[in-house]
Amino acid sequence: MKSNRLDLAFEGGGARGLALNGAIAELDKEGFLPGRLVGTSAGAICAALVAAGYTGRELVDMSRERTPDGRSTMTVLVGNPTGFSDDELRASSLGTFLRAIDVPFVPGVIEDRIDLAILRALLRVPLFPNVFSFVEEGGLFSADGFVGWLSEKLDARLPGASQLTLGQLYEVTGRHLSVVVTDTTRGTFCVLNHVTAPLCPVVWAVRMSMGIPFFWPEVVWKESWGTYGRGKGATALAGHTMVDGGVVSNFALRLLVSDEDWIRDLMGGAPDPESHVLGLCLDTDRDVADAPSHLDPESAIGAALAHGKVFRRVERVVNAALSGNDLAEAASHPALVCSLPAKGYGVTEFSMSLPRIDALLAAAEGATRTWLSTRGPRILKVKEAQQMVSKRAL
Repeated sequence: MKSNRLDLAFEGGGARGLALNGAIAELDKEGFLPGRLVGTSAGAICAALVAAGYTGRELVDMSRERTPDGRSTMTVLVGNPTGFSDDELRASSLGTFLRAIDVPFVPGVIEDRIDLAILRALLRVPLFPNVFSFVEEGGLFSADGFVGWLSEKLDARLPGASQLTLGQLYEVTGRHLSVVVTDTTRGTFCVLNHVTAPLCPVVWAVRMSMGIPFFWPEVVWKESWGTYGRGKGATALAGHTMVDGGVVSNFALRLLVSDEDWIRDLMGGAPDPESHVLGLCLDTDRDVADAPSHLDPESAIGAALAHGKVFRRVERVVNAALSGNDLAEAASHPALVCSLPAKGYGVTEFSMSLPRIDALLAAAEGATRTWLSTRGPRILKVKEAQQMVSKRAL
């Protein structure tokens, strides 16, 4: 193979996206160098870390990291909502309801203090902060831990990377990173990269892409993040709400192989025809060998899901919404896709035990190794992939 540059598309899949790290470790062994990187949700996390310079083996080690009390670091990414300001409480639906109740002969300033005291008391009731966050911000759990974790990891590999925009990341590294998000205000998806959203911070681009609906709060696009798109076609997104890109496109392989004008515009022009292309998807129909049972009831998510139908219902809906919505087309192009076993692993399974993580990583490494042994010598170049799929939507 004359060129070892590999354009990669990473499928999203929540917690089971750890399998992607095992696949990258195997690709590294074969000497592949990352070209254009496209990711959705968990795939966006993996793509961003690769863009920052992490190797596959480092990602595998990262997957196995534990907290001081022995839990998976993924549990840190799912925190209970805290820190609601007085203004946020007043503006909430419940705050508005309480304010509408007029107590005779009680001055308004006193009523306001009483209302805030009631709301603060309710926030001390177990699970009420989750419900409050769900109603007011669209998510049961806080994503502050994730933002802090990703910032720390980016800075550890590339000092100051947590403060970079997508445009700056490209200037510093030369890596072409694209993440897919869903704009619920417009009801469509956005591909965020140094071409379409150069002012958007890398950390927040990934945070939007991994924002599983109902699980984490929606992200509201800030005016300082600029517009989306180029030239006269640029769109102002300030105030738009963004969630997980997997709602619309969980496996955006098409962005790497299509020769359609609108996709070329999103990706900044035609791809290098000599670069090779591969999609890494999570196959929920393939068993993970020796995978033990899951769900640690001591984690924040485990405790929440153990109480009440609402939390369990949300988990089921999320798993269904983000599971395999792009795999039918991917399965029809096996020459472009390496499938990683993920059966029995949930999108929201952030309380994974170490043996369960190891089983998932081992299965991914083995599947990638097998795929490379049979198809590796003929991983398609971009120009060959374009001829194969033509204008058919992936």
